Amino acid sequence: MASSILFPATTVKDSRAVLLSPGGRCPAMRASRRCLFVRSSLDANVSDMSVNAPNGLFPPEPEHYRGPKLKVAIVGAGLAGMSTAVELLDQGHEVDIYESRKFIGGKVGSFIDKRGNHIEMGLHVFFGCYSNLFRLMKKVGADKNLLVKEHTHTFVNKGGQIGELDFRFPMGAPLHGIRAFLSTSQLQTYDKARNAVALALSPVVKALVDPDGALQDIRNLDS
Repeated sequence: MASSILFPATTVKDSRAVLLSPGGRCPAMRASRRCLFVRSSLDANVSDMSVNAPNGLFPPEPEHYRGPKLKVAIVGAGLAGMSTAVELLDQGHEVDIYESRKFIGGKVGSFIDKRGNHIEMGLHVFFGCYSNLFRLMKKVGADKNLLVKEHTHTFVNKGGQIGELDFRFPMGAPLHGIRAFLSTSQLQTYDKARNAVALALSPVVKALVDPDGALQDIRNLDS
């Protein structure tokens, strides 16, 4: 089910709306508007094993909705709004998205400022356990633009000396973090020992033997 995004749309009380509406063609619009086509899973049959692979990274698709088709309005074209729209379109519903900014994406969006700089508002980091995010990226074709960074943090110190935290370790978390902090030249021996003890007592390590207790420790941080 192909859909289109129009932005910016007509001004409504000093706000601008981004409309996502079904159909294979762009509806009538002013010349100043641009039209983009959005692919949903019904176009690409992404519910098959080629998407839910590799290595079980992607959770299964939800069961197909069998009730009446709805017309849904979503306020906000951030990650939550856009992902909700994709899922609703996959179920055959008609969706309109309203966005006050001139660009879509919210905290994972980007735009060109007045000086021509490309401004990213992306996540600081996201992990392989974010299975729903990877499934969404695969579904809409954004995975083709995903650049996986080698997990190292490089520091340029006084005098031009280079140091780094190197998390590239096949054992994964939390052992890769222990290795990175113990092997780095950025820390003194005392600091390395303090970090090792703090990590050993952290919920990340506790979760290996007591997942419920570790989760409760994290909840207690809010109290």
